[in-house]
Amino acid sequence: MKVVFKDKKDIFLDISFDSFKNYYTVRTFSLKNVLLGQMTFKIDQESFTKKIWLYKIETYGENQHNGIGSKMISFLERFAIQKRIYYIEGKYFPENDKAKDFYEHRGYTIEKDGYDWFVCKSLNHQENVVKIPQNSQQLGL
Repeated sequence: MKVVFKDKKDIFLDISFDSFKNYYTVRTFSLKNVLLGQMTFKIDQESFTKKIWLYKIETYGENQHNGIGSKMISFLERFAIQKRIYYIEGKYFPENDKAKDFYEHRGYTIEKDGYDWFVCKSLNHQENVVKIPQNSQQLGL
C-alpha cells in the first residue's frame, strides 16, 4: 500500500505486511525512490491488552530533523486507532538522547522495568480517527 502526504508531495510511505512474521514495515521514500527512513512494528495480541509493539523507527543521514520520523509515528498512531488499539510500546535505549527527545515531544513516556527501558503511549480513541486506505490512496498525515 502506498500513502502520499498531502503537505509533502515529494515523499510517500510504502506499507507492507509480512504474514509469516506478522510484522508491518513502513518505508518512507522520496519521489526519486531514495529511502529516507523506515519503521517496523507488529500488533501484539498475546498480552492481556492488545497493543502495538514498535521495533524500530529510524531516519537516515540528512533526513533527520525534517519531519520524516514524525510522519511515520503519526501514521502508526492513526493506524493503531483505526485497528482499535490504544496502546503503543517499544524498547528504548537510554543512551540515545535524540530518541528520548523525539518520543517525549510526541507524548510518549519512558519507563524502566527491571533492566529494560520502554517508550509507551496510551492513545485517546476519540481523537484523530482516520480511515487508512486499503489500496493506493491519499491520506493526509
